[in-house]
Amino acid sequence: MNLNHLDPKIGLVFQRVFARADLLKDFLNAVLPLDAPIESLAYLPAEQAPQASGMRFSIIDVKCHDQGGQVFVVKMQMLWSAAHFARIPFSGAQAVVSQFSSGASYQPLCPVYSVTVLNDVFEKDPDEKDCWLHHYKITQLADHDKVLKGLQFVILELPKFTPQTRVEKQATALWLRFLRETGEPGFVPDEALLSYAPVADAVKLTEFKGYSAAEIESYQKYLDALRNEKELPAQ
Repeated sequence: MNLNHLDPKIGLVFQRVFARADLLKDFLNAVLPLDAPIESLAYLPAEQAPQASGMRFSIIDVKCHDQGGQVFVVKMQMLWSAAHFARIPFSGAQAVVSQFSSGASYQPLCPVYSVTVLNDVFEKDPDEKDCWLHHYKITQLADHDKVLKGLQFVILELPKFTPQTRVEKQATALWLRFLRETGEPGFVPDEALLSYAPVADAVKLTEFKGYSAAEIESYQKYLDALRNEKELPAQ
C-alpha cells in the first residue's frame, strides 16, 4: 500500500473526494462534452441513486443535478465485463424513471448524464488506443444530428489516457492524471498537479493520515477482494 496517498478510484476515497460539490463540478466540467458549463451542483438524496445488482466494484451513489436540473449519475467501475454494457443503460434509465411520479406529466423530466469512470479497457481495437472518452447519445439513424434528448452516456477509459494524449483543456489532463496516478507505488504529487487548486485539494483528500484505522482496514479489504476478482475467469 502507498503509505502517503490512497487510491481515489477505491470506494471510500472516491466518495470522500467527490462529496465536495466544488470538486465534482470542476471534474465534470473538465471531462464531459457539455453544451454549457455547470455553474452549480446539488446532491440528490442517496435513496434516489439507481441501484443495479451484481455491479461489483462500482460506486453508483454519486448523483447530483446542476442549475438547470440536468442530472448526473457518476460511478467508478474498477473491472469490466461484457455484461456492463447492458447495466450502464439500465442505471441511466433508472435515473430518468426516479424523477417520475404516478400521474405526473413527462414534460418536467430532466436530462440525465450517466458517467462511468472505468479503470479497465473495453474497446480493444488498436485504432482506438488513444480514444479514452466514449460518448453515446440516442440519435436518428438517417441523421445523427437529430438527437433524442433525455439520456446520454459517457465512459472514460482511464488506462488509455496518457499525459501525451491530446486534450482540449489542461484541467482535463490534470483530473485524469489524478485518478490514474494517485495512490500508485512511489506517487508524489508534482508541481503541475499541485498548481491547479481543485486537483490539489483532491490530492490532499487522499492523504493516508486523513483516514481512520477502520477506514484503512476497509480500504485494504476492498483491495484484497479486487485482486481476487481479477483472478477469476472472465464472464
